[in-house]
Amino acid sequence: LGTGNGLYCYDGYRAIPRHGISNAMRPTIYSMLSNGHQLYLGTSNGFYIYDTITGLYDEPVQLRKEVRALEKVNQNIVLGLHDGLWEYDTASRRLRLLSNDFRDIYSILYVDGVIYVGTLKGLYAYSKGKSVEVKLNNVETPYVFSLLSDRQRQCIWVGTGDMLYQFAPTDGSVRKLTEMNDISVKAMSLADDHSLFIATDNGFYTYTDKSLSLDKHDSQNPHSIADNVVWSTMLDNRGNLV
Repeated sequence: LGTGNGLYCYDGYRAIPRHGISNAMRPTIYSMLSNGHQLYLGTSNGFYIYDTITGLYDEPVQLRKEVRALEKVNQNIVLGLHDGLWEYDTASRRLRLLSNDFRDIYSILYVDGVIYVGTLKGLYAYSKGKSVEVKLNNVETPYVFSLLSDRQRQCIWVGTGDMLYQFAPTDGSVRKLTEMNDISVKAMSLADDHSLFIATDNGFYTYTDKSLSLDKHDSQNPHSIADNVVWSTMLDNRGNLV
């Protein structure tokens, strides 16, 4: 679990802190990627690798900058920072700048050879050293907080500060999910039956091709969600929604 007070491990009963030997590893964790027994961490204080077997942290490159987004591209890790898109070479343990055409990166998605970059100034597509803006609407440039590939629907879901968009890379078309107007999308995940789960600042949505349902906190119902601001969503290897 990535929190505002560092990394925790939930064993089904309790959350166990993983703050390192010195108990000093407590940055805000914005993003995580797993690779075998290693966890790549994008934090408020740089880029770290946590070994789940030894319990040790490794800082391959001293950034001292916020790393908001991580994505695996082939064997390397792409990082989203305030000052651009960077790539960490896992073999040489070196970091290089891919592009500074965009700033304030909050989400990254790699699909079919293209790196999609969500920023506070819209969505971009980066490939072969070139970047192109993906226009989501003709009125304003939305904050893009979340990206998710949907192979079944042949689209990319784009979660922004006030709307959910469905972008089709094949023809460049964009569709708004108008039922979610003025709703900030924090995170998304897909189930095996292709249901789309959407974490927002207005509760938890479930989208299918036939319906859109909403779960909200209810003080009278102990089985409802704990809060209407939902920051993340994922499915474990057994299909359980977390």
